[in-house]
Amino acid sequence: MNRILTLIVVVTGFIASCFSQNINSLKNEIYLSYGFIPIGHTTTPNISTQSDLYDNNISYLLTNEKKSGTINIGYLHEISNKVSLGFSYTYSSVTGEVHIGSSVALANTDIKTIFCLLMQNTLGCKKNKFNVYSRLGLGVKFSSKAKFTDVVSYTPPEQKSVKRIAWQASLIGAEWHFTKNLSLFAEGGVGLQGCISAGTKIHF
Repeated sequence: MNRILTLIVVVTGFIASCFSQNINSLKNEIYLSYGFIPIGHTTTPNISTQSDLYDNNISYLLTNEKKSGTINIGYLHEISNKVSLGFSYTYSSVTGEVHIGSSVALANTDIKTIFCLLMQNTLGCKKNKFNVYSRLGLGVKFSSKAKFTDVVSYTPPEQKSVKRIAWQASLIGAEWHFTKNLSLFAEGGVGLQGCISAGTKIHF
């Protein structure tokens, strides 16, 4: 909550200080978007294997996975007329049922996932208040330990937190400046942040 309040204060300060600037002189942006249908959202690893009394390995599987959309927050700085560099933070979650083979569900689980990406925007064309661009990102995915609920008989062994490579390729994005410092945008592509994403940007 404190982080959210801090972000709101910072964003409000940027807006208040930038309205007198010309749109062509604005070199920075902060964006917030929601992504649909993330691709490359690596299937959550199987729950850790455990040995029974006879030293046989038991594999707990996560099935019926449901992946949320993504919430994306990012910052970009224009380094040339065509290229901007920055970073983004993405949050999503995966829920599912824990099984042993074809057994009934032993528990439900919820795993939180964070992606931290370095981003590059390449401007395709710019006409008045309308821009077309592409965006690439590469970074790291952090998955939390599995949180179990609705446990039937006993809690399955805990899944460890996971780190993996994360990426995003938004092949085409369109941006409309409806005021000097604010714009709306939509993007289409592939990657962990979604095949389609849409949101708003603050320019300063």
